[in-house]
Amino acid sequence: FDAARAFVEHGARVLMDVSDGLLLDALRIARASGARLVVELARVPVHRDARRLSLLDGMPPLEHALRDGEDHELLGCLSRAGAARLVASGSAKKLGLARIGMVVAGAGVALARHDGSLEFPAGAGGWIHGAPS
Repeated sequence: FDAARAFVEHGARVLMDVSDGLLLDALRIARASGARLVVELARVPVHRDARRLSLLDGMPPLEHALRDGEDHELLGCLSRAGAARLVASGSAKKLGLARIGMVVAGAGVALARHDGSLEFPAGAGGWIHGAPS
């Protein structure tokens, strides 16, 4: 609740829980906004549960971080000024918020690799409600 409040207080344009997977929910935001979300892979937090699951199934931890749903995680979009104010307020650090990318002209989601190249994922993965499991 505190993270959502901090986003709103700093002018969040979009705020969504990432219960269906970061990539899938970023794609939903991009489609609804008519914009492209660029996710910088080096900035995506990887939870210890993703690392543990990786040991069991062999899928890289970052892939779990991108494609698995996680309750109580938020994806928000702020203007540059709003993001700067949020960081300056100390709330971002206190609440464990991380900047993972940016919104640019275009459509869909692009993944910015460590070398600066962009990948446009064919599938977002994630949890599709009502789809056979």
